[in-house]
Amino acid sequence: MRLATLSLSALLTTACQSESVYLTGIELESVAYPDSTSDIGVHPDTSVLEDPNNPFRYGISGDTKWQILDLCLGASPESCVATFYGWATQLAMEPIGENQFYTAEVLSRIFERELVSLADLPDARDRAIAGYQAVLDYFSDSSSCVTATCESRYFLGPLAYEGIVGLGGTVEGGWFIVQDTDGVSHLMRSE
Repeated sequence: MRLATLSLSALLTTACQSESVYLTGIELESVAYPDSTSDIGVHPDTSVLEDPNNPFRYGISGDTKWQILDLCLGASPESCVATFYGWATQLAMEPIGENQFYTAEVLSRIFERELVSLADLPDARDRAIAGYQAVLDYFSDSSSCVTATCESRYFLGPLAYEGIVGLGGTVEGGWFIVQDTDGVSHLMRSE
């Protein structure tokens, strides 16, 4: 009995001192850019869920999408292709403007920082423009939060418009931006 108690005590002590070990995982930096003939990441396409290169094809949970976005936009830009897959998966599973906007935003980052091969850069740019356009066409009134508690929100339409223009694209569908007297941009559409 005493030997069993000592063994259990040693096991618990060892378990408490050791670091977490992940049984499965991927290297976010090694994820390949998708086939340029697809519309992955642009609503209403959902083919990302069948893409064998998608490390998130079975879903992305909780705050993971924000964590990988922080990696891509911050300390680990080489993780941006994996981040694109994560947000595109979220978009396919939950088609809302926020998911479309950040999918396009990551593609824009991939293009601007030349994070894929030269052959894939034009596709990243064109796909980002198409993603921003999808925000305007399908989710023009969508917004996102500034903080985790969502005390303050901002509209994504004007940012998507600016994203298209910033990448040298042409905004389609009669959309235009108007600034109010406070300098706040508002998305409008001509009939």
